[in-house]
Amino acid sequence: MSLSSFVAAWQRRTLAAMAALTLASCGGDVYNPFQPTRLFSFGDGHSAMASDGRKYTVNDLSNCQYTRSWNQIVAENYGFAFAACNPGGLSGNRIAQLYADATWKLADVRAQVEAQLPNLGTGDMVLIQVGAQDVWELYQQNPSVVPPDYQDEGLCSQGSLPTTLREACDRGADFGRLVQQLVDRDARVLAIDVVNQGKTPRGLAEPVSGRTLLKALTDAYNSGFYNSFGNNSRKAAYAQVNNLVRLATGDSNTGYRFTHEGTAACTVTPALDCSTSTVQSDYNTSLSAYVYVWADDLYFSPQMNRLIGNLAWQRAERHPY
Repeated sequence: MSLSSFVAAWQRRTLAAMAALTLASCGGDVYNPFQPTRLFSFGDGHSAMASDGRKYTVNDLSNCQYTRSWNQIVAENYGFAFAACNPGGLSGNRIAQLYADATWKLADVRAQVEAQLPNLGTGDMVLIQVGAQDVWELYQQNPSVVPPDYQDEGLCSQGSLPTTLREACDRGADFGRLVQQLVDRDARVLAIDVVNQGKTPRGLAEPVSGRTLLKALTDAYNSGFYNSFGNNSRKAAYAQVNNLVRLATGDSNTGYRFTHEGTAACTVTPALDCSTSTVQSDYNTSLSAYVYVWADDLYFSPQMNRLIGNLAWQRAERHPY
C-alpha cells in the first residue's frame, strides 16, 4: 500500500472512531458489529456462481474456496456459505441465498429482489450489485453520443443530457430506490457500485470516443445511485469499488498496480469456463500476485476479486448497522 493509501485508510478509521464516540457521548447507540441471522446476495455475473462452485474468474477446480468472488468473501467472513461451494457442510440458515446471473440488468435484479421482499426482514443481510449490463445496453443504443464536460458525481445534476446518459442516471437512482425497499423491510444492505466499463478489456477494444462514453455512462449510473443513497445511510452501506479498480488500472500512481491492466488472464471465454489450466503463461495463482486485473473481457481475476471482497467486508464490518 502506498503512503497516500495508508493515510487515507488511517483517516477513515479515525473518523469512524470519532463518530462512534460522538454517538456514545450524545446518548446515541453504541456501535456493535451487525451479526446477521441470514444472508442474501443479488447481482449479475460479478456475483454469480454455477452449481459446481465455478465463478466468472480464473477457477481453481480443486478448491472452490480458493478463487472466491467478492460476495463469497463477505458471506464467508460473516459465517455463511453458498450452497454451490460449501465444503464445511454448513446447513440451515447458514446457507446464503444467491440470486445472480451474468445476463441480468437492474430490471432483472429488481424482479428477483421484489419476489423475495416479503421474506426479508430484521436480522437479514443483503449483498447487492448490478449495472454493468445496463451500461453496455445504453452504450450500444447509440455509441456516437458525445458526453458533456462534467465532474464525476455531478453529471446527473446537469439540466440537459443526451437521452442515454439521462437514462443511466435514472437507472442508478432506481438502484438506490431498490436499496431503500430492502431497508424498509428492516434488512441491512451492502451494495457496491459499477466499475468504469471503459477500462475493461471489452471497453478498451472500443475507439477512444467509445471508452469516453462508457466512462460517462458508468459515472452517470453511479452518480444516480450515490445521490439516492442519503436516507439509507444507517441500515445500508456501499463500497466504492470503482475507485479501487481505478487505482489498479493506471488512473493513479498510488495504491495497487497490476502488471496487466487491460488484458485478460484467461485464454477462453466466458470466465465461467476458465481455470488455472486455461490462462496466459505468466499468470500467477498466488492471490497476492498482482499480475492481471481481469479474468476475461468483463470480469475480475481472483486477485482483484480478493481486493474488492476485502474492501466490501471492511465497509460492512465497520458500518454501524
